[in-house]
Order: sequence, then structure tokens, then C-alpha cells
Amino acid sequence: MPDWPASDRSRPSRPFCAPPPRRRARLFNLADLAAPFQLSRPTIGEYVTLLERLFLLERLPPWHSNRLSRLVKTPKLHLGDTGVCAALLNLGPEQLAADRSMLGQLLETFVFQELRRQASWQDVPVEFSHLRDRDGVEVDIVMEQGSHAMAGVEVKASATVRRSDFHGLRKLRGVAGDRFRQVSCYTTERPRSPSETACTPFRFPGCGSSG
Repeated sequence: MPDWPASDRSRPSRPFCAPPPRRRARLFNLADLAAPFQLSRPTIGEYVTLLERLFLLERLPPWHSNRLSRLVKTPKLHLGDTGVCAALLNLGPEQLAADRSMLGQLLETFVFQELRRQASWQDVPVEFSHLRDRDGVEVDIVMEQGSHAMAGVEVKASATVRRSDFHGLRKLRGVAGDRFRQVSCYTTERPRSPSETACTPFRFPGCGSSG
């Protein structure tokens, strides 16, 4: 079992445990995490490392390619369990139904964790990352099986899917070429999409459909 940060073992863990769920599925910013607690960045960094070792937090690394410029090289921070996150924030079905932004971020983390579980069954390892550039164009989840296959997953909690929602996926497809096999959009309801936009359940070779 990992130990509490040696630099500040006397402080209670509860004050730090509550705020991180509000930063779920967001870019990892150590200064932003440290600000509410009046603790040093190294101390907060040790707490984050501890929570990662306990599988309560997970960093999703940034996708990179020399064929694209202005890419953000910051990882995303996901919680390991959306149920724990909802419990810490005292969120139930009614609260989530009323806050689509909160629901969307929890849904993104849930989809990421479920895809990770399914990918663990694969003979060929699946690498996970996210894409974001300095203009705000992003892909929530990028999955790669070596040089053979790539998929981008854009997670939406809305019933209506717009063409602009797929800007990041089109950008990624332009770089990946033929190995970009499928594009997926997860929604909480049956999607109503423009005719030029395809919303399909994601399926990697050998994986069952997630929806």
C-alpha cells in the first residue's frame, strides 16, 4: 500500500479527496489543483501520484504527431470510478439530468474506462490518448493498435449531433489515413444527426460493441 506524501502526512485526506471529481475528464493542471488547498505544488503532486497508485485517478496522455502543429502536450485527468465521483459530489439521476455538462464529463470518463476494460482482452495492445490543439479542437479518446488501426471517440451527452462536433475526428482522420477505421459518438439518447454525419457504435477487432 503506498504511503501518504512524506512532506505533509499530518494533513487530513478528505479536503483533497472532494475537489478532484470536479476536474474529471479535464486537462491536468497542477497549479489549478493546488490553489484551493494552500498547499505547495510538490505536495499536491504527491497526492495525485498516491491516488493514481490506488487506481482512483488516471492520466490520459496526449496524442502527438509531427504532421500536426499546435498540439497541446498536457495529459487529461480521469477518475477511476464514475460511481465514486458521483458519490463524492452528491450527484443522483435528477442532478445529472439537470446538468448536461456534468453528465457529459462523467459519461466521457465512463466510456474511457469501459473501453480500457474491453481493450485489455486484446492480443495486440491498445494504446489510449487524447487529442487537443491550441485552438480547442479535440478528440476525447484516441485508440491505436500499433500501425494497424486507429479510432477516435467523441463522447457527447446531447441527443443532437452537429457536424462541428466532428471537427477533431476529421482532423485526426486526415493524418491517420487508411488506418482510421471507425468514428464513434456516444450519446445518452438516440442521436439525431445531419445526413453527412455518421454515428456508429464503436467496435475494435475482437471487441464486443459498447452500445
